[in-house]
Amino acid sequence: MEGLLVRLGDSGFSRYVFTKNCRAQIREEVLIQAARMHGKELEFLQVDSSPRTVFQGKGFGEGDLIRQALEQSTFLRGADAFMKVTGKLYAPGWENVFTGSGEGEFYFSAPVSSVRLENLRKWTRPFYPSENGSRLLGYFKRGLRVPWSFIAAIPHGWIDTRMYRVKKEFYRENLLGADRRVQDPLNYTLENAFFDDLRLHREIKRIR
Repeated sequence: MEGLLVRLGDSGFSRYVFTKNCRAQIREEVLIQAARMHGKELEFLQVDSSPRTVFQGKGFGEGDLIRQALEQSTFLRGADAFMKVTGKLYAPGWENVFTGSGEGEFYFSAPVSSVRLENLRKWTRPFYPSENGSRLLGYFKRGLRVPWSFIAAIPHGWIDTRMYRVKKEFYRENLLGADRRVQDPLNYTLENAFFDDLRLHREIKRIR
């Protein structure tokens, strides 16, 4: 939330949607008043936390939060695009990086190409990009106690999910279900799922 309070002074946005899925006590009226002091509008959303977050990790919770925000937010309902920023993050000069070009703008890592794949883990790589495959490997870890070293993901690359800009319909069509494949305990994070879903798209801007 610290980053949000600082960002309210930025001139780049006039509307903010503050969404939380925890039970931490944050006074809605204080945030709304702080936004008004800077001539901004703020919508406060409290969404539900899924029990799947306990098993799949914070990446699942993050994606589920955005899904609920898209369903419930009045501001987002009327928007063509949105910029997602983690509440604690403040990145001065962002307006020089995110220009509004393409279907979205994302911080990409270099693809992972030099990793030596252990023989016992090569077979798992095609499973993580599908929800059923990812959940199956999660069951192997939690239910059958298969050792981590046999089934953990070897990611192709990462996208920084703390901060990105994307057109709403592009997000719905390409990223809305990415969190359902997340298996944080097996090294397959939301950052990896975003990378797998976007790496072949040419209509987005890649920030290095």
